[in-house]
Parts: sequence; structure tokens; C-alpha cells
Amino acid sequence: MKITLLATLLTTLFAAPMVLATAPETSSPTTVLYHNATLINPATEQQLTNGWLLVKEGRIVKMGQAQGASLPAASKQIDLQKHYVLPGLIDVHLHLTAGPHRVEMRDGSPVITMEGHSEITRYHAISTLATGVTTAFSPAGDPKANADYVQQQQTGQWPGPKLHYAGYIFEPMPIFGGSVYPTDEASWRAEIVKQQALGVDYIKLYTGLTAEEVALGVRLARDAGLKTIAHLDSVSWQYAADLGIDILTHALPTSAELLTGAAKTAYQAERKNPYNQRFIYSWFQHVNYDSEPMQRLINTLAKQQTRIDLTMVVNELFYFARELDAIYPEETMWVYHPQMRQRWRALMSALSYDGK
Repeated sequence: MKITLLATLLTTLFAAPMVLATAPETSSPTTVLYHNATLINPATEQQLTNGWLLVKEGRIVKMGQAQGASLPAASKQIDLQKHYVLPGLIDVHLHLTAGPHRVEMRDGSPVITMEGHSEITRYHAISTLATGVTTAFSPAGDPKANADYVQQQQTGQWPGPKLHYAGYIFEPMPIFGGSVYPTDEASWRAEIVKQQALGVDYIKLYTGLTAEEVALGVRLARDAGLKTIAHLDSVSWQYAADLGIDILTHALPTSAELLTGAAKTAYQAERKNPYNQRFIYSWFQHVNYDSEPMQRLINTLAKQQTRIDLTMVVNELFYFARELDAIYPEETMWVYHPQMRQRWRALMSALSYDGK
């Protein structure tokens, strides 16, 4: 099935009533008529055959179904050749402005860096748009780079999806171009204010934080009128949900606090090896979804409508880290900048993955 994704097609416009073409419209030098297509409406779960869209100055102003040869007048017509047309997609987890992960020497010490570059950002913006994504959310990133992208995108300088974003992650591990770690409440508050001035929608809390620091981040973000998103590990999803966290990201609720009995003991023993990353998927071998901790978590998340950004592909990447070339052959990875592809494969296949 061939599908045409129009970057200007908005979900809200698809929710409007369909109209039939019955009379010619006044031609305008800025009108474009897309016709001979099947229009997909996710809001109503319906499709309209032999449909058309009238676009004026880059915005859809009317849509309908052709009756015989009758079509609205426009300065330009584009025959979509019976392709399918649907609203632009939303990518809820896209680190659009991030650069490739590297280990570099700075001041005589090895550090991780993921600093971005405008060339890489522009490549990813265009390739993302080409896949049909017109709106994206970056759950973490350099807030200045994200703010710069938004300005360039909104002024039409860089084609790409509309972007909402969080800023640097709050995390003890130093990541240049990726993390910050304030030392006291005053510096936490100052960093949140700094990120807010750069247009962030969320504050991102990460795996290395203590429970007390997670609580501090949620409270200070709320004081600033911002929401919080968290990628957690030892701090349980239940603890974060009780705090009122807005989004939990990745299907990785890897806290031992959500396990019980012998399964919890076995899992804790696995975690004693700091080089063993298999806990990322072995947690699922230990969990009992019918246990009291898990049922309480599920009920809390449902009651509070906490958003879960599952990104199941991440779990797949970890589980099949040694088979990435077969699962993701190079010819299918064009959406990623070549530098990102190279570093991504090196990162995922690192020997520290399973301690061997």
C-alpha cells in the first residue's frame, strides 16, 4: 500500500466535516489542489476515496470527495495517483539535536559527549520529515540547540518537524552536551530557570539520581510551572508516580522495589556486577505482574493518567545488541546521519554490555 504523507496535513483539520465539491472556487495564485487520493481520518477511523485537499498559503482550507469531474478551482493541481493521505505523524521520543555518542579525553580524563552539530541536526530534521513526522518531542537535549532549531524551523530556514523539548538531563554522570548535576537546591532552581528561559516544556530526571533528588526535581519543576519526565532505574516508577511525575520514559521499570520474594533476591544479586547490563531485560524475567507492587503501580498510573513513553525498540536494541547488523542493515538506516550510525552501532555493541 502506497502512502503519501503531506507535511502540512494536520490531525485537527481531519476532524473537520468532509464537504463535497459542488461548485468551482475562485482561483488564487497561492492555492494548490491535491486530488485523486484516499483520505485517511484517524479521528473517525474512516477513509474517503477519490478525495481532494485544497491548500492555500501552505494550509489546508477545505477537503472533500470529487463528484464526477467536478473539482475546486486552484492555481495548481497535483494528481496523487490514488495514493493514501493521512495526517502527519508524531514522534514522541526524538533526540533531534543530539550528536553521536563519543568518549573523549578532556582535562586528562575520559568523558562521554553527545554534543550536536547543525549539519547533523538539519540532516535528521529533513529525514524525519521525509518519514511523515510533522511533530516531535525531544525528551532531553541541549536546550540552546533545541531553541535554535525551533527558531530556524519556525522561520522556514530549516525544513523539519515542529519540536517540543526537555533540556539537559539531571544526572550525576558527566555527559558533555547532555547532562547537568546541580549540587544544592539553589543551583537546581537556577538550572531549571535557565532551561525554562530556553523554551523547555519538561525537566528531565535520570537514572543516577537518588529518590530525594527525584523528589526535589519534581517539586522545583512544578514551582516553575514546568512538567517532569524521568528515565529511572533504582528509583521505582511507583515512587515517581506518587510524586506526580508527568511522563515515564522507556519500558524499563528496572527497580528491584517492584519485585518480590526470591525473584527480588536473584535480581539484586545480578545487579552487584556493575559491568553487567543484562538487567535491562532480565528484570522482565523476574517480575510478577499480578504481585501487589505491580498491581499498585498499574492502578496508580491508570488513575493519574501518567504518560508512558515505552520506546519498545530500545528494549529490542539491548536484547539483540550483537545482531544489529542483521536486524538493522545499513541500507535501511538512511534516516540517521552517517556519523550517528557509526557511533550508535559501536555504543550498542560495547563489550561492557554483558561483562564479557
